[in-house]
Amino acid sequence: MATPQSQRSINKSAAIVIPLFLMGSVGYGTWVIVVKIAVEYLLNPSQDLRRIGINPRHGAAIAIIVLYFILLPLMAFPYFRTLQVIWMDPGYVPLGQSSEKDPNSAWDFYNKDVFVCDHTGKPIWCDKCNNWKPDRTHHSSEVGRCVRRMDHFCPWAGGIISENNMKFFLQFCFFGALYTSFVTITVAVLLAERKRKTGGDVQATWAVALALAAMCCLFSVGMSISTFQLSMLNLTTVENLNKGNAVYRLAVCVSTSAEPPSAEPSSDRPTSTQGNGALPGQFRQTRQSVTHTRQYTVLQTEPGENPWDIGKLRNLQSVLGEKWWDWILPIKYSPFTKHDRADSHFEFGPVVTNLKRKAGLLPPDPKSRRRHSRRHSGQSEHRSHRSHRSHRSHRNHRHRSSDTGALPTPAWKGGETFQEV
Repeated sequence: MATPQSQRSINKSAAIVIPLFLMGSVGYGTWVIVVKIAVEYLLNPSQDLRRIGINPRHGAAIAIIVLYFILLPLMAFPYFRTLQVIWMDPGYVPLGQSSEKDPNSAWDFYNKDVFVCDHTGKPIWCDKCNNWKPDRTHHSSEVGRCVRRMDHFCPWAGGIISENNMKFFLQFCFFGALYTSFVTITVAVLLAERKRKTGGDVQATWAVALALAAMCCLFSVGMSISTFQLSMLNLTTVENLNKGNAVYRLAVCVSTSAEPPSAEPSSDRPTSTQGNGALPGQFRQTRQSVTHTRQYTVLQTEPGENPWDIGKLRNLQSVLGEKWWDWILPIKYSPFTKHDRADSHFEFGPVVTNLKRKAGLLPPDPKSRRRHSRRHSGQSEHRSHRSHRSHRSHRNHRHRSSDTGALPTPAWKGGETFQEV
């Protein structure tokens, strides 16, 4: 069984060899499409091919060359951008200096209004990297480091896919699917035509190009669909593995109060104070400065809830950017890499807002209150109308009963008794 160190060496080697193989495949495919097909088969077929009815087709050749050199850079630029980020800025969290948890090193978390925590209200600690893990950070066994918004380790892309290159990887998968689909269809159609007209002559160079293109097409189409779906849900591949059962504990700031300067360090342990709708032992006090204290309560999501889901379009915009050209050009980083929010590391969605309302930290939703008020008003009017009808029916029944000497009986409507005395 491979040790973690040897496995990391294998992964590192694969992350170098496989990209070189892909680049070689693209180079080979370019030679087949441009030289062997567009030029030698469509633009200037040999005399042997012309004798069997394969004549020059300049329009088809030009169209294939133009489309190919449009799709090639659209696929290649995001790929090289992904590689560049992996080698220069992969999104690793800095290693800690000590194996002991130092509360003073977690002040960045306590400047936020909401952050992911453990059951005591502390940020998540990594024993391997000796650091506090920012929200959505995971420890990668493949590289042996904590990675911000880690998605997965992809040897085809040259390494770890994280928040810093998620946008470029998504662009590469999408345009790679278009590129490989175009190459696969083009080679397959013309190879079938040549085989039919030549009586079974199959060019080995064409067949190899078709096999490589088809293999890469299956990979890129599948990855493109999967990555787009997860991006629309604001999930990473790691988070999606436990999507239905995942439960998050969130430390939510409930108050910021001023205190006189004190030489005593504030406690980083949960107090026994209980809050409405929160977990036991949830309040903690952390000193933001010598004169300010922030108080937090720990809230817990339901299994399967995603606190970062802010809507499909906004989820995609958080990855690709708000402008349409940002979705195409692999230049800018994803907007969520800025981490310039004062309230949290990543923007939280309605799940967190609802948690705060249930815990009494926010007022009820005005829209919900209006809907409830209208529904309650409608139900009251309906009951009043039914009561009035029952009242008249009972009165008529009493008048009819008095003629026969029968006693009046109460009328039952909707579980309520309406009786005239």
